[in-house]
Amino acid sequence: YILTPSGTLATGTVIMPVSAFPNQVITIMTNHTITGFTLSPGSGQTISGAPTTLVINTAVKFVYVGTVWYREI
Repeated sequence: YILTPSGTLATGTVIMPVSAFPNQVITIMTNHTITGFTLSPGSGQTISGAPTTLVINTAVKFVYVGTVWYREI
């Protein structure tokens, strides 16, 4: 996902895909900082290492294993 707000956001939320497949990779980035970021799992999923802020031009990447989205470093 590439988020393109017109300026810094106080809050923002992305919901992970409910119909994820094994080893699916999701990359999220933004062209402006989102200071209060929420990454929500789909139904029956969990997220390991979810960020609480997205920094301008910095990507975060997750891979889906079992029922967990793991953050790649």
